[in-house]
Amino acid sequence: MCRDNCCQNKYYAHKELRSIDDTYVFDTASGLYKPKSNESEDQRHNEPTQIVYESPIQVRTGHDWISIVISVLTLVIIAIYTNETAGILEASQVGAVGTIQASFATRDAADTARHVADDATKSFHISERPYVTVANIEFDGSLEANKEIVLKVKCDNSGRSPALKVTYVTNLFMDGKRIVDPIAHEGASVIAYGHPTEKRFLSTFTDADVEHMKNSKDAFKIKGDIQYTDIFGEWHPTIYCATYDGKEKIFKFCPSGNDVR
Repeated sequence: MCRDNCCQNKYYAHKELRSIDDTYVFDTASGLYKPKSNESEDQRHNEPTQIVYESPIQVRTGHDWISIVISVLTLVIIAIYTNETAGILEASQVGAVGTIQASFATRDAADTARHVADDATKSFHISERPYVTVANIEFDGSLEANKEIVLKVKCDNSGRSPALKVTYVTNLFMDGKRIVDPIAHEGASVIAYGHPTEKRFLSTFTDADVEHMKNSKDAFKIKGDIQYTDIFGEWHPTIYCATYDGKEKIFKFCPSGNDVR
């Protein structure tokens, strides 16, 4: 170690020279120091290349394999849970669909049973109801002018129960024109099953009407409507139509206008 000023000066001088050597290079051709950036290409190439070898990244194999195994097991567990969850969801959906289908089937079965019951009720009503028909229409006595003439309408009940609350409405026509107001008979009359009944209507005709009726086959016409109810409380109509044949002196039913409903 330097203890005097002379020694210290030498030390600092030597230090300065070392810094110069680090910054400048000596050019042998010119005998001068030049900055290192100005050194020749040959000098740079002649300098030895220093290769620094760095140690590679250290891998702790045992610890990493444990992490890999844990990650794989975690993925497997997640996959199994997802699959089970999907199965539960699918089973729930299937169960819900099955419940809905079962409710539909129950509703359809109830509808079918109701329709069957309704059809059975209708069939029973049809088989047991009364059927009122008009069997014959005729004048009671001879056809004379200017006097009350009795017109008889005979009815039958071909059903299996009585016709109740029977109401009659009759219309008389001459050459297509109504000659009297509708004749109505309302009441609580009954037409029993298997027991024919007769309804009488009164009317008066002029000499001209009687003469025309006797010389025509269809001048005089009668139309009627019979309303009645059955034992089930349902109403039914029977309509009828007939013309008077003056030559044969009988009533003949019209080609249409006769129906039992």
